[in-house]
Amino acid sequence: MSVLFAWQMAKKCFHCLAHFLKLRAMLDHSNKGELQRQLRLCARLSYLDRGMPIYYRHKLRWKCFTQWLRHIDDNVYQLVPMALTKTLPRKRMLFTAFSQLLLLGAEPDSAHCIFCRWLQYTQARIGRRALSHLLRRKYVLRLAHICFCALAGRADPEALALYKRNYAVRREAAALDTWRRKFLSPRLVSERRQRAHRSASSRRQLCARTPQLRVRLQSFRASVEQRLRHEAQLFFRWAAQALAAGGDAAT
Repeated sequence: MSVLFAWQMAKKCFHCLAHFLKLRAMLDHSNKGELQRQLRLCARLSYLDRGMPIYYRHKLRWKCFTQWLRHIDDNVYQLVPMALTKTLPRKRMLFTAFSQLLLLGAEPDSAHCIFCRWLQYTQARIGRRALSHLLRRKYVLRLAHICFCALAGRADPEALALYKRNYAVRREAAALDTWRRKFLSPRLVSERRQRAHRSASSRRQLCARTPQLRVRLQSFRASVEQRLRHEAQLFFRWAAQALAAGGDAAT
């Protein structure tokens, strides 16, 4: 019995030692597996980080493409009149003829440049009248919508959404956007030169008026100093009279 008991106790002790070793090996394996999993996650995130500029570039292209398609679907083919899309390129060509000649190095005082400058002036007036007419019609539509909503007793965001979805309002907005994109932009070279010429002429006029301005400032300063001296004399007289009256009252 003693030998059998000893063997049983030895077997239990061996199993305990084996369980401890198995637990230690399992912990080492689990730590190693966790470390491998973290390394895989880091490698995946590093791959995504390296590809983020490519993803952003493709996303931006896709967004621009979808917005362009939506703009074409909403404005160009459905709302903008066909006559406007045909006449605006010619108006833009006439409007930019003077700037093109300046870029080619032509003399601004030549007959051709003067004629192209007159074309730019006339086209600018035509475009300004068209834009003012479109803005006036847009204001009239807005005012009519507000009046009808007030008569119907509606002043909620849904009424504003109905105004934005109105066909006439969208048509006027599309026409305005077409005039701005195809006629007004980009800025002309002649306009930049005219602005620079105006600023230079204003500086020359200011420099020419500088002596007169200096004389006027000196005269104004002299009048202010004279008024201050006169006020100081009056104050001194009033103070002297007050002191004299106080002395007489004390005596």
